[in-house]
Amino acid sequence: MSLPYDAYTLYTEITKSTIMSIFKSFAEATALLGHTEALKNNNSVQTSRTIHSLDELKKLSRLFVSRELIEQRTERTADLFKNITDDKETSRNWLDRIEAYIYSDHPLSDEDKEKANVAFPMQVMTTSIKTVCLGVNEGWDIGTSTSGQFFIVDELVMNSGSYVVVKNTNLHLQISTINKPDTVQVCKPNDPRIKTEKKGPKNYDIGILGATGATGKPGPAGVLSGTATNGKNAWCSGNSPYHTAGSKGATGATGGVGIVGNVGYDGKPSSPATIIIDNITGTNNVLAIMTKSGTGGEGGIGGAGATGQAGGKGGDGCQWACYWERGSTGGKGGKGGTGATGGTGGNGVSGSSLIQVQYNSNNIKANQIITSNPTVPAGPGGTGGAGGAGGPGGAGGAASSKESGTEGQKGGDGVGGSGGQNGKAGSKPGNSPEIGKVKISG
Repeated sequence: MSLPYDAYTLYTEITKSTIMSIFKSFAEATALLGHTEALKNNNSVQTSRTIHSLDELKKLSRLFVSRELIEQRTERTADLFKNITDDKETSRNWLDRIEAYIYSDHPLSDEDKEKANVAFPMQVMTTSIKTVCLGVNEGWDIGTSTSGQFFIVDELVMNSGSYVVVKNTNLHLQISTINKPDTVQVCKPNDPRIKTEKKGPKNYDIGILGATGATGKPGPAGVLSGTATNGKNAWCSGNSPYHTAGSKGATGATGGVGIVGNVGYDGKPSSPATIIIDNITGTNNVLAIMTKSGTGGEGGIGGAGATGQAGGKGGDGCQWACYWERGSTGGKGGKGGTGATGGTGGNGVSGSSLIQVQYNSNNIKANQIITSNPTVPAGPGGTGGAGGAGGPGGAGGAASSKESGTEGQKGGDGVGGSGGQNGKAGSKPGNSPEIGKVKISG
C-alpha cells in the first residue's frame, strides 16, 4: 500500500512528533542536553541533535519520562484506536499510529516502521533559556504549523494578561518556575528566539490550539456578454410615401450568474504537547491551560454577477434624402447578473488526545491547574457574491439626412442584479480531547 507522502512532507510531520517528556531540574536537563557551559555566559542556547531511526526517536522520548505519564498515554491511545471504525487508510491514520508508537506503548507494524524510515536521519532542535519575561497582555507565540518545538525554561515571568500559545505544532515545554507577579515586573528584551505579540488578555495562560482552516477561494464572476442586436435602419425612396420606420435596438440580456464560492478548508488539529511545571509563584498562582483544535475555514465569497448586456443601438433614420423617419431609440441595457451563493464553510477537526501537563505535587496543588477543552465549530459560510451592474442602454439611431431629422434617444440602463445568498456553515464540528493531568513528586 502506498502512502500519500513524499519524503520531505513525511520528515516535517515526524519532526513534529519529536517531543521529550523531561522531569528534571533545569540544571540536570540542560546538562543532559550539553547546554551547561554555554549557559554560563548566555541567557539561552540552542543545539541540534541527529536522530537516525524511529526506534532511536522513541528511546529519546522516554529518556526522562515518568511511568505514570506513559501509562496515561497508553490508556488514551487505546481509547483512540478503539473508537476508530473507518478502515480506510489515510496519512492522518498512519501518523496517529506513529505518534502512538512514540508516545505510548501502542504496537507498530514492520511495514509502518519501514515507511517511516524515509524521514531519517532528522535534526532535532532543543532550546534552553534561563528567563522568559512576558509584559502585560504580551504573548509568546511559539509557532503555527511548524516542526516540533522543544524548550527548557528556568523561569517564565507572566505579568497580567500574558499568555503562551502554540498552534498545530508539537510542543515540549518544561518550566522550573512560573512567576505570576502581584505587581508589574518590567521585562528586559527577550531572546530573539522568543517571538512575542500584544494580543492579550486571553481566556487561557497556555493555549494548545489547532489552526483555523484557510478560506475557500472566491467563485468566478459571471460571464460577460457582448451587445444586443442593433435595430434596423429606416428605409425610404426619395420623397415618395414609401418608407419603413427604423426599429428600436434590442434589450440587453441579463448578465451571467456568478459561480458558487469554493468550500472552506478543514481546520488543522491541535498537536501533541507535554507541559512540565515544577512550581508556580505569586498570589494568583493558578494556571489556565486550554486546548482547542482547528476551526473550519470560511467558505469562499460567491462570484459576482456579470454586468448586464449592453442594449442594441437604435436603427438610423432615412439616409436617402428623405425626412420622414428619425433615428430609433436604443435598446434598454440588460439586468445585471445575480451574485452566486457563498461557499460552504470547512469542517472543524478533532485535536490530539496526547496533550498533557505534568506537575510537581510537592509544590503545586491539583486545583492550581485549570484545564478546558471547548468544542471546535465548523467554519462559517462564505459571503454571497455581489449582483452585477445593469448594462448600459444602447445609443439612439442617427438622424435622417434631412435637416428636420432627429437622433433617436439612448436606451435606458439596465437595473443591477441581486446579491447572492451567504453560504452554509460547515457540517462537522470537531472535538478537543480533555487535557491529561499527571502529578509527580519532584
